[in-house]
Amino acid sequence: MTEWLDDPLLMPWDAVKSDKTQATYRRDSRWFLLHGGFVDPSRIHHGPGNSVATKITREETERGMRAMLERLRGHDEEARVLALSFVRSHNARIDAKEIGTEEVKQRLKPIRLAFELNEILVPWKKVMRILHQGRVTGKDRPYALEEVRLVLSRASLHLQVPILFMCSSGIRVGAFEYLKVGDVRPVYQLGGELFQPDVGHLSLPSEELPKGAKVLCGIVRVYSDELGDEYEGLLSKEAYVRWRAYLETRARAGEQLKKSSPAVVTRDLRRAYTVAGIRNAVNNLLWDVGLRTEKKRRHEVQMDHGFRKVFDNAMNDRVDKVYVEMLIGHGSQVHDAKGTVNLSVAKHYDRHLPLPAVTQYLRAMPYLSVDEAYRNELLEAEKASAAVKAKDEDVRELRMQVLELKDENREWREAWKDMKPYVDELRRRRSVSKDPPP
Repeated sequence: MTEWLDDPLLMPWDAVKSDKTQATYRRDSRWFLLHGGFVDPSRIHHGPGNSVATKITREETERGMRAMLERLRGHDEEARVLALSFVRSHNARIDAKEIGTEEVKQRLKPIRLAFELNEILVPWKKVMRILHQGRVTGKDRPYALEEVRLVLSRASLHLQVPILFMCSSGIRVGAFEYLKVGDVRPVYQLGGELFQPDVGHLSLPSEELPKGAKVLCGIVRVYSDELGDEYEGLLSKEAYVRWRAYLETRARAGEQLKKSSPAVVTRDLRRAYTVAGIRNAVNNLLWDVGLRTEKKRRHEVQMDHGFRKVFDNAMNDRVDKVYVEMLIGHGSQVHDAKGTVNLSVAKHYDRHLPLPAVTQYLRAMPYLSVDEAYRNELLEAEKASAAVKAKDEDVRELRMQVLELKDENREWREAWKDMKPYVDELRRRRSVSKDPPP
């Protein structure tokens, strides 16, 4: 028993690879540690602060986590009571709409992981049953097309790329922390066939498509460094072309692009464009163009998630639900009229996107495009395709009518062969009856 208690404690942030996720776990765990009295409130800074305040907060959070685990390890009932107390303390805030249910779950995520790693047994399923349900679905809306155009008109090229990626693929802004140059590649058509290159192929500006190939859209590999969370989505042709133009400007500026290079970098090309940097830039643009006019906790359109909702709304109106969930990265079971599909299992066995997912996305792509030229081009192509299809249907119908007439004509010919002797006999008798008597 003594050996078990003397085992080193396992911290929740040590169980994840991403620096961003580690920082998120430290931030979210403070609320539970404060509730349990394991940290000094005067040493915890929730808002942005200087480097000294950040360091103090991190040290205090780590000290508090260790103190909590040392106290609760081997005392499961005390841990259960503390978890229940934390949830109940937040129910009043949920009822008052000061905080959402998902925010409470997020704050408990590192705590649940810490308890699991250190074998502190809490019946979390029962504990979470008493958590009140607040905002299940937000009342916020996606950006309108004109609003996206307005933001893009004032955005620099290195900010246009994330905005177009979010609108046309539905990826979260947090995904840009992991996105590399080699994670983006084209979908192209050659000789009437559709091709999806393997991961990392045709990603660099120096790599060219086969002669005669036509770019249809793009593929983006999301969360490529996060085991279990990785999935593939699709990009509009507009987003992919803008992405290639962006890479070419970086190459002309002297950057030695590699497939492992960050997908989006700062203007000086020295470091990756952070999630915080993207959010700050979008926020500044929203104020500059007049889409933000007052400071408040919740806006009608969420700053970055509003772009993701553009994708979700456009796709749900035109694409099968199972493919929408697949392309937006929901790796779980999807229930629709065709039955239940386990997306996690499906993508485990097939690394390429299913052809129906790509073809349906291409039909929805005009409504995911922001630039009027791309939208009109795709809509005209869609109209032309519909016209060709209608013409083909007319030609097919005419061919069927011709075949039916040929069959009918053949039947009449056969009938004529049978009746011709009788007709000839009747004609002979008529001619005989008309001859004058001798």
